[in-house]
Amino acid sequence: MVREGVTINGLIEAQDRLNQLFRRGQDMSPLMDQIGAYGEESSRYRFESQKGPDGKTWEKSARAKAEGGQTLRDTGQYEASITWSAGSDFAQWGTNWPWAHVHQDGMTIRAKGDKPMKFFVPGVGFRSAMEVEIPARPVFGIDADDNTEIAALIHDFFQEPLQ
Repeated sequence: MVREGVTINGLIEAQDRLNQLFRRGQDMSPLMDQIGAYGEESSRYRFESQKGPDGKTWEKSARAKAEGGQTLRDTGQYEASITWSAGSDFAQWGTNWPWAHVHQDGMTIRAKGDKPMKFFVPGVGFRSAMEVEIPARPVFGIDADDNTEIAALIHDFFQEPLQ
C-alpha cells in the first residue's frame, strides 16, 4: 500500500482518446473537405466585396465604370468557374477559367508590330492603343480571416475526440 504519492485514474480513457486522435490524423478527408469548401466560398466572396486577399479594393473596370455593376461580374463566368477538391491530406481551390491568371496577377497587353490594337470597351465604344494595362484583381489567396477560419476548422476537427 502506498502511503504518499500520486494516483492517476483514467489512463485507459486517455489512451482511447489519443488513439482516436491518431486515427483522425491518418485520414483527414472530412477536414480537408471543409477547408476546400471554405476556400471556394471565400474566393467567391471576393467578387461580392470587390477586394483581394490583401484587403485592397479592386480597381474598377472600364465596363463597370461605364455601365454600372461590379468588376469581373458581367457574365459571371469567372466566379462560376471556381471549384475545390480535397483528399486525405490536401485541400485546394481554384479555377480553370482561361483568363483567370490575367486578373489574378495583372498583365500588360501589347500590340504586335507597329499598328495599334483595336478593341471595344462596353459603355465607351471602340478604342485603339499600342498597350493596355490590366490591373491585378486577385481572387485567390488566404487573408487573416481565412487563417482564423481554417484554424478553427482544424481545432474543431481534432477537438471532437477529446470531448
